[in-house]
Amino acid sequence: MIQVNTSDEKSKFGISPELAINLIREIALFDRIHIKGLMTIGLFSSNDEEVRKC
Repeated sequence: MIQVNTSDEKSKFGISPELAINLIREIALFDRIHIKGLMTIGLFSSNDEEVRKC
C-alpha cells in the first residue's frame, strides 16, 4: 500500500500524486514486492468543490 497526499496539506503524510506513478513503476521492478493499493486522506473541509479537487 502506498500513501498518497492528494490534498498537499503539510499536516498529512504521503508521496505527492506526481511522484506516485514513478514510485509504482520502480517498485514493479522488484519480484517480491506487490502493491496492493493506494491510501489517500482527502482535504477536511465543508467546501465540497475543494474536496473534489483532491
